[in-house]
Formats: sequence, C-alpha cells, structure tokens
Amino acid sequence: MERFQFYQDLIVKCYASRESRRQFYKTMRAYYLFGTMEYGLSNGPRYNKIYPHIDQLTSFMFSPETTRFTLRFGPSVNFDETNKIVPMQDELHQQWHDNTIDQHVRNALRWAGCYGMMFLKLRWKAWRRKQANGEMDDDGCVQSHLVEPNNVGVLREDKVGLYAQEAFCETYYLTKSQLENELMAGCHPRAAAIVAAAQAGHQEDIGTNAGPIDRLIVTNITGGSITGNASLWATPLQSMYKPITSEDLVEMQELYVYDDSISDYRVVTIMQPSEIVWDRPIERIYVANTLPYVPFSLNPAYDYFWAHSETEKLIPLQDMRNERIEDIRHLLRKQAHPPTGVTGVMGGIPDEMQLALDTPSGILALDGATSAIKVEQPTIPTDIWKDVSAIDDMFNEMSGLPAVNQGRGAPGVRSEGHAQLLSQMGSTRAKDRALVVEDSLDEVATLIVKLLRKYDKRQYREDKADGVRFFPHQFPEDFEAKVDGHSNSPIFIENHEARVFALLDRQVINPESALELLDIPQRDLLKKRLKEDIEPAKAKAAQQEHQIEMLKATKGRQPANGQGAPPQGAPQRGGEMPPQ
Repeated sequence: MERFQFYQDLIVKCYASRESRRQFYKTMRAYYLFGTMEYGLSNGPRYNKIYPHIDQLTSFMFSPETTRFTLRFGPSVNFDETNKIVPMQDELHQQWHDNTIDQHVRNALRWAGCYGMMFLKLRWKAWRRKQANGEMDDDGCVQSHLVEPNNVGVLREDKVGLYAQEAFCETYYLTKSQLENELMAGCHPRAAAIVAAAQAGHQEDIGTNAGPIDRLIVTNITGGSITGNASLWATPLQSMYKPITSEDLVEMQELYVYDDSISDYRVVTIMQPSEIVWDRPIERIYVANTLPYVPFSLNPAYDYFWAHSETEKLIPLQDMRNERIEDIRHLLRKQAHPPTGVTGVMGGIPDEMQLALDTPSGILALDGATSAIKVEQPTIPTDIWKDVSAIDDMFNEMSGLPAVNQGRGAPGVRSEGHAQLLSQMGSTRAKDRALVVEDSLDEVATLIVKLLRKYDKRQYREDKADGVRFFPHQFPEDFEAKVDGHSNSPIFIENHEARVFALLDRQVINPESALELLDIPQRDLLKKRLKEDIEPAKAKAAQQEHQIEMLKATKGRQPANGQGAPPQGAPQRGGEMPPQ
C-alpha cells in the first residue's frame, strides 16, 4: 500500500501542469487546423495560413524518402567487425520504411510545430510464423506510434530531456479485450482478477480536441443560471477532427521511475483507479538504460521541458491576416452591393426597395419629380492586397524561410549563381533547425538498432558469396547511428550530391559506394547491374585496350624489314662483315 501511494504521489506531481497545458494545446490545435478559435463558424477566416506554413517548414526539416542512416563503431570494437555494418544498415532502412516509422516522424514534426513537442514511442512487436518445414519461428518488427504531450507528464519541467527526469508518466487507454490480451501475453498470474476489476468507461476527450462546452465563455452565474456567449457553429462547415469512440476504455498510466538499486529505470503500469498491474525493471520489457520515447521539437528551450510552439509565434500574424482579409471582403462586398440613398418622395417597403435596387433589371417606382437615387460606390485601392503580402513575408521571416528558398524570385537577382548564393546564405536558420531535428532522428535510428540487437532472431548475411553471417545480438554494443550526410533535409541535398560526385571523380569512393550515398530509385537493381554487367564489361574493355597498347608497343620495337633479321650491310654476330 505504501508503494502504491508513493507511485500515485509521483503521478500527481508529474501531471501538475497537465490541465493548463491541455487548454494551451486546444488553442494551438484550433489555430493550426482552422486559423482561428472560432472554427466551424460561417464568419471564420477564408484562408488559414498557419497550416500550410508549418507544413512547408517541416518539409525543409525532414524528407522521409531521402533520409539515410549510417552506423559507426566506437574505439573499443575490433576492425574486423566492420563487415557487419552494411547488413545492419540495410535492415535499419528496411524497418524505417516498411513499418511507416518515417511517416510517423513526419507527423511528429508537424504536430511539434503545433504543440511545441511530440513524442515517438518505439517497441518490438513479436509474433510467430510457420516455416516451410512446418516448424514455428519467432519473428517481429519495430513498431512506432505518436504520443501527444497532453498525455505525458514529467517531475521537473525545468530539466530538458527525459533522461534528466527522475520520474515521468504516460497516460493511455485500452479496451477490456486489449487489456486481457496484453495480460495473457505477459503471462500475468492475476490476469482474470485484473480484468474483472477493470472499470471501463466512455472517454469524452482522450486527446486535445475541444468540445463545445470548452468554448463557453461564462459571464454571469445567478440563481443557478448560467449566462454568457457560446461559440457554437451554426452550420458544420468543417470537420472538427475529433475522434469518436463508442467502446468503453480503461485508463492506464505507465510510470517510469529511476531506481538507484538497479541503476536503471523501473516501469510501473497502473490501471486506474487503484490497481498495480506491472512493476518491473525496464530491462525486462525493453532495453537496459534505454527509454522508448524520442521527443521531437522545432524550437527547444534550455529551461522549459515542453519547448516553444511554432504556432504560438504565428497566431498574432494569423489574426492580423484574418482582420485584413475581412476588411478586404467588406470593401469588395460594398463594391458589389454599394450603399444607396433615395431622396424625395418614395413609396413602398424599404426591404423591397433594396431588393429591387440590387436585382439585375430590377424596377423601382418613385413618387414625385424631386425623387432621386444616389449610389455610394466605394473606391478600391490598386494595392489592396499589399498588406496581406507583407503579412505573409512576416510569416516567412518568423520561421526563417526566405522567398528564394521557396522557389520564388528575389529582387535584384542577376544570375543563377547569385540565386544559389542567396539561397545558401538565407537558409542558415533553417539549416540550424534541421540539425536539431537530425539529433532526434539519430535517437530513433539508435533505438531501432538496439531493438533489433535484443529481439530479432534472424540471421543476417553480407551481400557477398563469402560474406559474413551473424545474428543481431552479435552486433557490437559500442556503436552510434547517425543521419548520413544531413540527408534528412532537402536544404543539404544539393551540397551532399556535389560532394558525392567530387569524391567519385577523385576515386576516393567507387560507383557502388556512390549509389549507397545517393537517393536513387531502384538502388538494389542498379547495384546488381553494376556488379554483373557494367563492371565486367568495363574490365573487359580495359583489358582489350591494354592488349592493343601492348601490340602497338611490340610493333614499334620490331626491325624495319619485319623479318627479325638485321638489315643488309649490318654487322653480323661477332662483328664480322657479310661476304661481298
């Protein structure tokens, strides 16, 4: 009981700021998706600039298709082990693409731009498969999913990074059947009792989506009555993107606590409200001294764990843009339907008169010779959209994306080289942020390799006839996984390709290595064609050319008569002259 109370106290402390952060995240989500808090209303903005802007920003930071990883050993590893790097790299890239980890990273970056931070959680999903000989074999793959910051709490928000935390917690939800399957898979001795004690209920708001009551602004409460303004939409112009789950769910909390007795984290799984399901060292369910979470952020802070939201910086500009767009729309509406003044004697109902004046070929009958109609036609400025363009430039300045980097012309550009120089100089801020993202990608790749080392039972082999064969657990533990050549960001791609071809021209690398370093479709087919067709044909041509050169050289050394005998009049062997 004391242990359970200790865990519950830690959870409460980790979630001290959860409710205030949830309200903040709801605001950021509304602006990110709809450009305003009044989403769904007929008078909302006609163009949301924040969503495409963050989408473009993250596309500069990360490209799923071009990202490549490389593995390096530490100084403690024998040089003979290097032939294991390529097979492990190939499996790393296969897990990265085949299991949609790359797509989850892209979504993590987009929503990190909205909330400030998102988490990618990786785990090993195991299953059994039937081999050709009928035997069962253990198999599996690395799986990933996103965790919203709303569902995570840390003990100290002034410490940056999960490894700096003594304790942190994640909240998630399971159906009763999922809970039962996980308990059975883990061979829990009290599985039936825990499932029976589970209190499943309908969860109205699992994520950060705001329901209608969250947008109720209370102004007065008297006598049990609530008066105020409710921002309820008149017509469903947009989807609210709020998941609806009719199945009852069980609230689970996973607490990570650093245990000094084992010098590692302990993972405690609690089924709310009062049931400890698991309490075990992290090594039993994951990898020793390794956390399964990778945080992603575009604007990390040195003194605030949750980082800074990109959307929050853009909200004032979006509000300015909304206001200016509404002014332009108002002016254009006045031009299409100008105010009209009628003087003198008139008859009829004003609304019908207004309809007649605003209807093509409409007829309005006036009484009296002094009656007159005056239309107040507004003047439309020729640079009516200039302010909107200026605000859009402020968006780019805020996020460090100059026009030349977006494929748009810049004033004063005189040549292609000048444009490339401006692009290179103007992308320094974007490159710095891409390097921040690269650090998180390094962590993801490292986690994938660690999971393969511990759980994958297949045998790897080098792509050679006499290549090395090894099991993943035989891969050296002293390694590091890094993004290869900043390939995660399109900003670096041109420089990367130029360096590859420069190394190839100087024969520092061979064509096969160049194919590995470049993002080329059908890379494996090209490598096979290079080995089986191009290189043998090139070697044969070189051999033939060498033989031709040898023949030419031999022919140049032969006597002039071509018979191998000395020319007439030449001295014979021994210095004698031929007979006369």
